[in-house]
Amino acid sequence: MVPRLKKFITLLVSNPLLTFKVLCGFFMVKLLPAPRRTVKRFNDVRFFLEPTANLPLKKMAFGAYEPLVINAMKRILNTGDTFFDVGANIGYLSAYGAGLVGPRGQV
Repeated sequence: MVPRLKKFITLLVSNPLLTFKVLCGFFMVKLLPAPRRTVKRFNDVRFFLEPTANLPLKKMAFGAYEPLVINAMKRILNTGDTFFDVGANIGYLSAYGAGLVGPRGQV
């Protein structure tokens, strides 16, 4: 079986709602034009984006960037925790983590 298909089936069986979110994000990114300017809010943290033809930025604008990582972060991080984003590029996951750990946490 193709590795991507195997991953998809495993995700579908283990978490149907997350699978639906992944599919919606996939089709939104493929079919819709990127918004010009976007402000993503993660609790009290604001993250400013100006998506272009860059696919990762477009995924971030639609909330479809790394859905499995985001889901894991939601399950693991609590208010007041410390979060390390090793290899951060533009800081999307850092901002998301900051929103999850809150003002008493560290990023």
